[in-house]
Amino acid sequence: MIIQQQEMDKASKVWIFQSTSLIDTDLKEQIQAELIAFLTDWAAHSVQLHASGDIVHHRFIVIMVDERFTGTSGCSLDTMHQFIQYLEKKYNLNLMDRMQVAYFHTEDEIKTANINELKQLVAQNTIDGDTYVLDNLVATKGDYENRWKVKIKDSWHKRFL
Repeated sequence: MIIQQQEMDKASKVWIFQSTSLIDTDLKEQIQAELIAFLTDWAAHSVQLHASGDIVHHRFIVIMVDERFTGTSGCSLDTMHQFIQYLEKKYNLNLMDRMQVAYFHTEDEIKTANINELKQLVAQNTIDGDTYVLDNLVATKGDYENRWKVKIKDSWHKRFL
C-alpha cells in the first residue's frame, strides 16, 4: 500500500539508493512508474507493507516503510534489493555503489566522487568541511528529514578527509 511520505511515522525505515549518474526527466518518469507498481505489491509474509517511494534530485531512489502497520522481513528486503538490481539492469544504472559520495558542488548541483577521492578534492579546494554531503546511511524518516543533508565535518565522511 502506498502512502504519502508526510503521513509516515518519523520512525519509518528508510533506504536510499544513489545513482552514479543523473536520471533524466523521461527516465525518472519510467522508473517512478515502476517504483509505484513495486511498492503497491510489496509485502512481508503476504501482508502488504505501508510504503512510500520517490526519486529525489534526479539521482536518489528513496524508499520508506512505516512499520507501525507491518514490519519488513528478510524476504521483503531481498525483494526490494532484487527490484533495485532489476532497475540497474533495465536502465543501465549503478544504484548500489556505496563507495560513491554525493556532495553539493553548488547550492543546486550535486556531484559524486569515490569516497577515497575526498582527500584529493580537499587538496584541490573543491570541497571542505563545510561542504554538504548526502548521508545515504540514514535509517529513519526522521533522520532523512533532519540529517540526510549534512556538512562533511558533522558526518561520518569526515574520517576520509
